Amino acid sequence: MTGIPCRYVIACIRDTRRHVESYVHECYHADAYKLAYESMINLVPDSSQWEKVHCIPILPPLKKKLLGRRKKKRKRGADELGRTHN
Repeated sequence: MTGIPCRYVIACIRDTRRHVESYVHECYHADAYKLAYESMINLVPDSSQWEKVHCIPILPPLKKKLLGRRKKKRKRGADELGRTHN
């Protein structure tokens, strides 16, 4: 699915004495890498140089209350007494 054989497939390919490289997708070959990066890649400007836009800022999602029993604030040490049962 990814174009890269898993270790089990590699073991089977080697067992049949074939070249593993012929089973890797072309996009992972060195020639494809060189072709993709042969043109100039411009640097990303610093955030101080970004264009200013007047929009509502994106906020993190609200924290949801989890279901179930709450966790203890801390774990007791081995030398501390736990809850005693009468």
